Amino acid sequence: MQNKKEWIPVFLQSIAFVGLVLFFLSQYYPYVGMDYKYFIPRLIDSDLHYRINGLSIQWYTPSFGGGLPSYPNPQQIQFSLPQLLTLFIDPWVASITSIGIFILVGMAGTFTLARKILKLDPWSSALAASFFVVNGFYLQHMGIGHLTFMAFPLLPFVIIGSLRKDGAYFNGILLAIVFATLLYGGGFYPIVYFVFSTLLTLPLIYSFFPMLLDIGSLVKNIGWGLLFTAMLIASKLSAVLFFLRNFPRVLSDEFNTTLLQSLKSILFQLLGSMTFAPLGFLAGKTPKYTWELLMSTTGSTLASWELDISVSPVLILFLLAGVMLFVWMVFTKKIKLTAIQIISIAVLAIFVELTFEFITTKGWFYATLSQLPILRSLHVNPRYTAVLILPLAIGGGLSANTIFNHFIISERAKLFTWIVSTLLIFVFVSVYIALPMDTLQKRQFYVDGSLEIYQKVVLGETYPILNIQDDLNDARVFDQNSSTLSPYEVLFGYGMNEFKPTLEVGSVYTIADNTYNLNDPTGFVFGEANGAKPFDRIKTTDVENLDLFVQRMQPNWKLPLIQHLANFLSVFAVVLIFFSYLARFIYR
Repeated sequence: MQNKKEWIPVFLQSIAFVGLVLFFLSQYYPYVGMDYKYFIPRLIDSDLHYRINGLSIQWYTPSFGGGLPSYPNPQQIQFSLPQLLTLFIDPWVASITSIGIFILVGMAGTFTLARKILKLDPWSSALAASFFVVNGFYLQHMGIGHLTFMAFPLLPFVIIGSLRKDGAYFNGILLAIVFATLLYGGGFYPIVYFVFSTLLTLPLIYSFFPMLLDIGSLVKNIGWGLLFTAMLIASKLSAVLFFLRNFPRVLSDEFNTTLLQSLKSILFQLLGSMTFAPLGFLAGKTPKYTWELLMSTTGSTLASWELDISVSPVLILFLLAGVMLFVWMVFTKKIKLTAIQIISIAVLAIFVELTFEFITTKGWFYATLSQLPILRSLHVNPRYTAVLILPLAIGGGLSANTIFNHFIISERAKLFTWIVSTLLIFVFVSVYIALPMDTLQKRQFYVDGSLEIYQKVVLGETYPILNIQDDLNDARVFDQNSSTLSPYEVLFGYGMNEFKPTLEVGSVYTIADNTYNLNDPTGFVFGEANGAKPFDRIKTTDVENLDLFVQRMQPNWKLPLIQHLANFLSVFAVVLIFFSYLARFIYR
């Protein structure tokens, strides 16, 4: 196979997996994953903002919590692919379409990394793509509705942008686009996982391909990447940090497990539903067997979607075969490692230890690093096992490449092996469709109600917020023309223990102590610039801005100078990147 034809295997795999995922996400429709009840109403909320105010930043929203910051919320996804698509299609279709697009892009990126950078054969490269993208971690989080994890399949592009030896300027732009996509898509967790996975993947690659190491190119790529990333994310990061200084959300996990049990728990997470669910079925276990097994080994009571990382059993088989082949080659061919390989293996060992500490919440590195800004706000540490998926997928691709080139000679035999492997990959991942995800993933959110709201928005309804209600979920704020005193917003704590509004049930125009019955949202984030504190109410002297706010228009509230500068820097970066690619296209 050459040129375009070598893309056929990965293209077929991609289409098949996208179809399976979309079916998995929609199989209980109109009931969908629990956390879609957070994102679908907010996609509608930001869509309303765009339709009323045009393309502008939605700094605040009156819809939730009696008036809260919107853009400064780290989980807000105003500048994301599903939000863009919501301008044209309903937010549910926009969400699952975006997931499908990210899967296709992730498959293509992994194939490119394996084929063009690592020079694996097309069959092995296609399998490596499936090994990476077809995993329980992504399936589980998309099923429950964690849209901030949507861009996880972009991880291979970080490795590509780091490894390429030419075009450091554009490699840096590629890195920046990936990380900006994560940040503006609410992906603070995935950003950390990307960094960890990159620290594992690069030394792993250098251990097998020392010729790819070019310190000069690597430093230039990362340098440009850091510069462009800092510029692109300046606006969002500045706003988020202003918000988090008032609500830092310091969280931590701690698991009382032994070293041996911790190692076992990581292995069991990687085996997950794709391995244990079929075994449990054969042993007569309940459908919750995998979840119960993972809870017992990790020492946690987290939900199934937080513990099940599950890579394909086909990948496990290829990895075992690769280990045996490597041992055989060491003893028969007396492989000698170069200095670069020895150093790479040593660096890999350090980052393996670092990863292990973050997964298990134990160790000197973790005790120190977990107290850093941003990291101290993250928890659910078993998720860190997901950083192993890409290194393992590359290892599986390397093993497949060795088998295809040393033991399977004819193209027909390679095609047959690829077909069998691919079919097995999709048989095992289909286990998720057979599991009772209506209960395991709490498919409890009735999405059709929100989609009816969206259709009215398209027809011109603006849903002004005129009242405050207490017992009201986020999806009902629109048709009730009311904001809720009990928003679904974990930024204030899972028990909303840090959310202490002074509002009362009734009209937002109710006056008490010279204030209206609506939060002054600037107090949560840019209080100094506007003379407000968290949970202050809008003053009666600010009635003009109150009228604009409840009608979803842009109030004339102030931003600090540093936020203006950050906004300018991000816009400048977008313009610079656009014209850089335009010039490259014209003069190439």
